Order: sequence, then C-alpha cells, then structure tokens
Amino acid sequence: MSVAFFEKCSLSEAIRPAAASGQVVLSRLPRGETIVRRSNLSLKVVLRGEERYVIDGRTTRLTPGQALLVDAGESSRVILPGREPTLGLCFYFPRVGLGPQSERLDLAPAPVPIVDHPLGPWLRSVADSLDGNPNLGTHSAEVLLHRTLEHLEDFVAGTKDRSGRIDAAKSSKRVELLRRVELARDFLHGTPDRIVTLEELADVAGLSAFHLARCFRAVHSEPPATYHRNLRLDRAAAELKQDGCAAAELPARYGFADQASFTRAFSRRFGTSPARYRACGPIR
Repeated sequence: MSVAFFEKCSLSEAIRPAAASGQVVLSRLPRGETIVRRSNLSLKVVLRGEERYVIDGRTTRLTPGQALLVDAGESSRVILPGREPTLGLCFYFPRVGLGPQSERLDLAPAPVPIVDHPLGPWLRSVADSLDGNPNLGTHSAEVLLHRTLEHLEDFVAGTKDRSGRIDAAKSSKRVELLRRVELARDFLHGTPDRIVTLEELADVAGLSAFHLARCFRAVHSEPPATYHRNLRLDRAAAELKQDGCAAAELPARYGFADQASFTRAFSRRFGTSPARYRACGPIR
C-alpha cells in the first residue's frame, strides 16, 4: 500500500487513520483546538505559528524549528492560539520504523529543537514545496516520508549519543537535560548579533547557570560562550567569502565591540586576519 497524503485546512476535518505504510499531512489551521489520536509513531513539525499539545495532562508548546516525536497510541488535545493560520507537517511512520530507537531513548512527548542538523532544512524545504503545490504530496508522499525517516533516524541516533554524555542516572533524565541544552543552543543560533550571558541562557533552558554550563560542555565539548563566539565567527567567515560583503559591517553584525576585537578573535579562530582570509582562506 502506498503512503497517503492528506491536506488539512480546517479543524473540523477528520484525518483518515494512517495506513501501515504511513502518511504525510500538511496542515494550515486557524485558531482553535482539536483532538488528535495517533495509531502510528509520528513526527510533528511547526513551520509557522504555534501549536500547544496537551498529552497526559502536560501542556507542550511547539514553535517553529521544533519537532515533537509522539509514540503510537498517544492522544492529544491540540490548541492553536495564534490569529494567523499555523503551517505544519505531520509524518505518520510505518509501524516498523524507529520503534526500538524511540524506546531506548525514553522519548517523552516534549519538543526537541532541530539545531544544526539536515533534518531541519529538509523539513522546511518539504513544507515550502507542499505549501506552494499540495498536489506534489499526492505523487511524492512515499519519497518524502522515507527521506524524512532517514533523516529522523540519524537525528535520533545523534540525540542518543549526545544524551549519553550527560551525567545522570536515568536515561529519561539525560534526554530531558539534553532537550534543555538544545533549547539553549537553538537560542544561541538565533542570536548571532550580540553576546548572550550565561544567566540569560539558563533562563531559556530552565536550568541553573551552573547546571547548564556543565551539561552544555559535556554535550558540545566547550562552554556556551565559546560555542557562541565560534558560531558567530564562522558565520562572519562565510560572509567574507560572498561577493559584495561589506567587511566593515561584520563586527557589529556578529556582536563584537569594534573592528579590533573582531580581528583578534577571528585571527585566533582561523589563524589569519579577516582580510587575508577573504583573499586566501584559513591557515591550516
């Protein structure tokens, strides 16, 4: 049986039960709420707007760039609070896919940011394509589902590896701490124009500054401040290689006080000045 595609534009529309081979659902939903029952393991992604899921009495807020992996058999109340329609994708996977990995990860219904992984750009490209041409889903649902499953398996494997670096007795606790670390890392990726204090980042993650710093370093091998500085410098370096880049604007754009401090930090990271990097590339 082929993978089914379904477009949902109204909260009153009932989604057909997912087939054993899976289903892809594109949703453009207005403000309101509905009940969703899942017979297959599913991945929900919001690309525009906000959705809130109430599962087992716990409310989870899903914003753009976050994914929610929900086990088969879960029922949830979905609340759409925004005034503008929410654009989302939901993939119902074949009943043989991902089960053992999700069980080993002790995945609770909680949003996981997709940070710096091919799954994120892939999902955005799928959503953009289907939003512009929903008929594409009818002809390409099977390919889209299986490519998404491949990316998701890699993402879950990476999540399992990173959670294993955190010092906690229970697997479920390690996964939750990793989720909070990734919320902080997602915030850093979305804030390239200034320095972010550890206290501000800890508020984003819902952890103490000490606990966040320790877990972040365990997962990503460097403190949050170092990670963020290197991220900003890497983006500046990528811009330097683009035609028409105004090099003098880069320090302010990436949160450096002045050209001198930017040049010093850039030279430490790449072994050469911004001007020489632009002409010759980094020193290896």
